[in-house]
Amino acid sequence: MRLKNLSVLLANGQYPEHKHPLQILKEAKHIVCLDGAVNKLTENHLNPDIIIGDMDSINSKLREKYSDIIIEKKSQDENDLRKALKWLDQRRYSHITILGATGLRDDHSIANIFSIIDQNFKFEVKIVTDYGIFQIVKNKAKINSFRGQPVSLFATKKNIKITTSRLKYNLKSSSLSNLYYGTLNESLSDSFTVACNGGNVLVYTAYQK
Repeated sequence: MRLKNLSVLLANGQYPEHKHPLQILKEAKHIVCLDGAVNKLTENHLNPDIIIGDMDSINSKLREKYSDIIIEKKSQDENDLRKALKWLDQRRYSHITILGATGLRDDHSIANIFSIIDQNFKFEVKIVTDYGIFQIVKNKAKINSFRGQPVSLFATKKNIKITTSRLKYNLKSSSLSNLYYGTLNESLSDSFTVACNGGNVLVYTAYQK
C-alpha cells in the first residue's frame, strides 16, 4: 500500500503559523519528523509516526518515549532533510509535503529549498511555508493560481529550456542565465503552465493576501 497525499515531513525550522500549512499538518495521515522537530510537534499536541536524523536536538524524554520509531542517521555528509528524503525515496511514498523547512536560519532555509530541485525522487515533493509553496516541475505542469499571484521560477542549470503561459513575463524555450532571472513574475489567470526540457524547475507561488 502506498502512502498518499497527506504524508508530511516536518523539518526543524520555524514551526508553521499560517493557516494553510497548519491545516496540512492537522490533516496529515503520516508525520515524519526531522530530529528536534518532534519537540515542537508534541508541544502542539500532535504525534510523529517516524523520527529521522542524527538525534542531536531531540528532547531526551521524547527520545526515550519514541525510541521504537527513531531512525538514527549519523552521517554529517548530508543535512537531516536530505537524509530523510533519501530514506523516504527508498520506501513506498508517493507524495511528500515538507513543512518547517524555512525560518530561524537563512542559510538552512536556502539549503533546504534547493535540496529538492535537482533530485529525481520517485515521489512528488513540495515545500509549504508560511508565505507560499515551492514545487518541482518535471517536463510540464499546470499550476492552479489566481490573477496577480506572485510567481518565481528557479533553475540551477543554464541549459534548461523553459516555456510558460499565462504569466506576466512569459518564457519561450528560454533558459535562466542566473538564479534570480525568473523571479518577481505574476500570474494573469486562475492557472498557468510551466514546461521545461533538460532538467527540473523550482516554482514558487505566494498565498493570496
